[in-house]
Amino acid sequence: MKGNWARYAMERYEMLRRWKDYVNYLVRACREILGNCKIYVVGGAAENRLTVLSDLDMLVVVEGFEPDWVKKLNIRKR
Repeated sequence: MKGNWARYAMERYEMLRRWKDYVNYLVRACREILGNCKIYVVGGAAENRLTVLSDLDMLVVVEGFEPDWVKKLNIRKR
C-alpha cells in the first residue's frame, strides 16, 4: 500500500506542476464557447504552494452572462 501511495503522490505532484498547461487548454475552450472572458487562477497554484493534495482553483468571468438562477434571484428581490 505504501508503495502505491508514494507512486500516486509523485505522479499527481508532477501533474500539478504542469498546471499552466492545463490552464491554457481551459482558456482556449472558454473563449471558444463563451467568447470574451477572463480566467483567474487562485489558491495554491497562484501562490506557488502546491502539494500532493492540492487542486487547481480557477475563476471564469464572462461579461454580460447572466444565468437563469440570477434572473430568478433578481425577480425575487423586487
